[in-house]
Amino acid sequence: ASFNALNQMVQSAMGTLQAMVDARSRKARAAGSAKPPLFKITFSLQSVDIVIQPPVNEVNKVLGRLVRSMVESSKAFVRWMDGTCIEAPEQRGANEDDEPVVFTFYWDVAANPSVIKVMLTLNQSIQRAISGVSRYAESWRRQQSLWKTDKASVLDKFAAKDPPAAAYEEKLTKYTRMAADLAMQARDVDQEFVRVSCHALASSVRDEALGWVRAISASMRSIDMAALSSVRERIRDSDRALHARPSTLEELKAVLGLIAWTRSESMAMELKYADLEERFRTRVLFAQPADAAAACAEYDDACTVRGAWLELVDEADR
Repeated sequence: ASFNALNQMVQSAMGTLQAMVDARSRKARAAGSAKPPLFKITFSLQSVDIVIQPPVNEVNKVLGRLVRSMVESSKAFVRWMDGTCIEAPEQRGANEDDEPVVFTFYWDVAANPSVIKVMLTLNQSIQRAISGVSRYAESWRRQQSLWKTDKASVLDKFAAKDPPAAAYEEKLTKYTRMAADLAMQARDVDQEFVRVSCHALASSVRDEALGWVRAISASMRSIDMAALSSVRERIRDSDRALHARPSTLEELKAVLGLIAWTRSESMAMELKYADLEERFRTRVLFAQPADAAAACAEYDDACTVRGAWLELVDEADR
C-alpha cells in the first residue's frame, strides 16, 4: 500500500508539472488557450557577447533537479522490516568513511516503468523549451557582424573603390531597414513555458545598426566635402582668372584657353555637381534626427555649386 501510494504521489506531482507545461506549450498558444509562461529569461548585449540571464545551462540544471526531486522525495519514506512496522535501520559499510545505506522506497519508485515514462515525457518538454531558447539566441548571434566588425576598416576598403552614390545608398538602406526590423523585434517571445525578453538586446543591436548608418554617412561625407571643396576652388580660381585684365599676349592666351575649357567642360561639370547634389541628398535621407539639420544645411550649400558654375559659363560666353 505504501509503495502504491508513493508511486501515485510521484506521478501526480510530475503530472501536475506536465500539465502546467502543456498549458503553456506551442499547441496551447495555437489553440488560443495558453496560460502565461512560468518564468522569464532576459537577453542582453554586453561587450561583444549576447548574455542570457539566467544562463540556459543553469535553467536546464534547475529544472532537471526539480524533476529528480519529485522522485527523490520517496527517499524520505524508509522501508519497514519484514513482518513489522519498524523502520529498517541504516546499514554502515566496513569503513567509517562510507555513507550509511538507508533502505527506502526510492529505488523501487525510480524503477517503476510508469514513473520513468512520465519523467521522460516531462524531460522532453523541458528540453523543447531549452532548445527553443537556444535557437532563438542563435538567431540573434547570426547578426554579430554588426557589433564585432571593425567599421573603420571595412569602410576604408569600401571608400578606396570610389563607389558611386547608389552604392552608398544601398548600404545605408540595408542598415536602416535592419534597424527598423530590430525595433519590431523588441518584444517578449514565448518558447514553450519560458518567456524570453529581448527588449534590451534588440535596443543594443538596433543601436549597432544605426551606428553603421552613421559611420557610412561619415565616410561618405568626408569624401563629398573634399570633392565639393575641390570643385568650388576650381570655379573660384577660374572666375578670378576670367576677371583678370591680361597685360601680355601670354596672359591673353591663358584667358582664351580658360574660356574654351569652361565651354568644353560644361557637360562634365554638370554631371559632377549633379552627382554631388545626389550624394548630399542621400545623406539627408538617411540622417539621424540629431544630424538632420546639419545634413540639410550641407545639402543646401552643395546646391550653390550649380549656380556658381552657370555664372562662370555666362561670364565665359560674354
